[in-house]
This record gives sequence, structure tokens and C-alpha cells, in this order.
Amino acid sequence: MTTRSQTICTMSGPVGFVLFGIGIWPLAGFLPPIAPSLSADAVSAIYQDHMIGIRLGAMIVMLGAALFAPFFAQISVLMKRIEGEHAPYAVTQAVSAAM
Repeated sequence: MTTRSQTICTMSGPVGFVLFGIGIWPLAGFLPPIAPSLSADAVSAIYQDHMIGIRLGAMIVMLGAALFAPFFAQISVLMKRIEGEHAPYAVTQAVSAAM
């Protein structure tokens, strides 16, 4: 793995987390969550009134989540390099990241 690809994979993590947060909070408006005491009609009205923001937020969240894969792969590669030939923790981390 080249230094450039390692840097790209490492930086994809923070960028992914920022995009995920922007998509969830200001765009989709999912934080704070909708009050459970609202009626079904009120919840439906919230989703209809904020449809564009929710859709745009969901797209940004998916983009951010896609950037987690190279970040976690980089962590797995580094763990494998530290552990050596037999790397149970690196495999555990890779499988956990995939889930």
C-alpha cells in the first residue's frame, strides 16, 4: 500500500463522519428525534414538509457511510501489519467493520 493510498484511506474516515453528521442533523433534521407523543398525522406532516431535506440528508449520509469502508480497511491493514502473519484481531476488526 502506497503512502498516498494510506493517506486517502485515513482521511476518508473523518470526512465520512462529518458528512454523516451533516446529513443526519441539519439536513434531514433527525436530531433531536420526533416526539413519540405525536399523532400519525403529525408525523406524516413533518415528513411531507421536510421531504427534500430528508432525501438530501439521506444521500449525504449514504455518501458518508461509503467513506467508512476505506477507513476501516486501512485500520485492518495496519492491525495486520502490527500483528504479523497470524492476525486474529485484524480479521475480527475487518469482519466487524463489514457488519
